[in-house]
Amino acid sequence: METSWLSFITDWDIPPAVTGALVIVGFIYMRGWLALRRTRPNQIPKWRLFSFLAGLFAIFAAVSSPLDTYSETLLFMHMAQHFVLISVAPPLIVLGCPFVPMLRGLPSPIVCRIGGALFRSSIVHSFQGLFSRLPFAWLAMNLTYIGWHIPKPTNSLCPRKTGTNFEHFCFFRDEPHLWWPIAQPWPARRRFNSWMIIPYLLTSDL
Repeated sequence: METSWLSFITDWDIPPAVTGALVIVGFIYMRGWLALRRTRPNQIPKWRLFSFLAGLFAIFAAVSSPLDTYSETLLFMHMAQHFVLISVAPPLIVLGCPFVPMLRGLPSPIVCRIGGALFRSSIVHSFQGLFSRLPFAWLAMNLTYIGWHIPKPTNSLCPRKTGTNFEHFCFFRDEPHLWWPIAQPWPARRRFNSWMIIPYLLTSDL
């Protein structure tokens, strides 16, 4: 059956669970952003809010639009969907400095009971230091790419919708790690020489 060009615009299939999760995340972030604006208006300007919300919309478009509808039948749609999930949504979200606004947007009891214990944990601090290092981000992303491009396991999973969704989750899980050291969103601090960004970017998609 032939596909009309109009279908590439109109064939949307909106997943309720993902859409609802994105709306909740956007609401929490905006609530925290408004709270921060009262005390740190210069630290978290409007463009960071727009960047974060644009990143969420990019995820929504990638999983709801014709990019997803035709991703299993048309290669260029499949690659365009991956491009949005890998190179568009993650840097936009990271540029939104999501850590502090998301914490400020959560209800206080949750932050005090759960967040307080996590912040005091030495294990959490150790993982945070690991995640912020360039070698870890580089290895995590490239190993994920290699793993999902080994033919036998990929072919056994990707035709199934669950496998495809898990692949997208793996890509998006590792991409913020890639972009975090580059963007250095507040309150992160640079832990490496700036010149290392050049080989990091040049080899990141090896």
